[in-house]
Amino acid sequence: MAGHPVLVFDIGGTNVRGAVCDPGSGRPVETAWRATPNYLDHPRWDAERLFAATLDEMAAVGRELTGGVPPAAVVVGWPGPVAPDGTALRSPTILGPEIDRALPVGAAATDLWPASEVATLNDLSAAGYAYVGRGCGDFCVVTVGSGIGNKVFVDGRPLIGPGGRGGEIGHGLAHMPADCPGGAVEPGARLGTVASGRGALQLAQRLAGVCPEAFAGSRLAPSGGDFDERALVGAFLAGDAFARRAVELAAVPLGRALAGLHVGVGTERFVLTGGFATALGEPYRRLVAAAARDGCWDVGQDWDGMVEIGNEEDGLVGGGVYAVRELLGRGVRVAA
Repeated sequence: MAGHPVLVFDIGGTNVRGAVCDPGSGRPVETAWRATPNYLDHPRWDAERLFAATLDEMAAVGRELTGGVPPAAVVVGWPGPVAPDGTALRSPTILGPEIDRALPVGAAATDLWPASEVATLNDLSAAGYAYVGRGCGDFCVVTVGSGIGNKVFVDGRPLIGPGGRGGEIGHGLAHMPADCPGGAVEPGARLGTVASGRGALQLAQRLAGVCPEAFAGSRLAPSGGDFDERALVGAFLAGDAFARRAVELAAVPLGRALAGLHVGVGTERFVLTGGFATALGEPYRRLVAAAARDGCWDVGQDWDGMVEIGNEEDGLVGGGVYAVRELLGRGVRVAA
């Protein structure tokens, strides 16, 4: 299928993002997106309807990008653990906690593009290949967006276990700091429900209720507590003390989780990607690095140098690298 495009998807709980990539380098040359039909926007839909609607949006994005020309290769980065046969074991940011179940994503993608080489993998596995394409072998990529996920790469390959279940720190417990105000976080909360974009927003809204005096001085106060992620990010970047406190509380358990990965497997490079992390930028990176430093012993690590901010496009770039390297069998190196 020489001359046919390479089509990649980065599916999240908020957006279905797609790109056509150069078949030689894997670099995206045109992108498009649509809103992901998720359980928050459609609380009465069942799993089958949400899945079908998401597939419809993928197909529409694909048609827009390729003009109906069959792709040579298709890579789907899906937000949840993916088994070797392409089954998504869970899709928490799309289906939510009540109706979440396994979905045949790989089979459905193959049905959509039957003439193409098709691969389905976890969205963070896909994002990691952006760094593999730049010559990186050992690192951990972490998404902070609608949810929290990670993948540890060793020698350019993600460590996910034989069933594809690895790299899901967002579903471990959130270890909050001792000074977290009572009522701001539910007991036994998972990391993703506290440290993701959605989670940090909920934490900030609850914090407004339990710390009314601190909230009264915030630029978010006129909302009465009904503010969104964009407003929280804007207030944080503007130096708002209440917003900074909320984001810092969300960053601490994430930093502690990265410290656990470091002492457990030795990873010394952590890349924070995803819409929430990249929007918050350098001040957020420093908060996470400081929490990681405080979360483990000091044997000479430079946590400030070990934690970096990635790019929201990593999922699409990495999907393109994976397509040309693994599906089309071409060695590529992507410029940083």
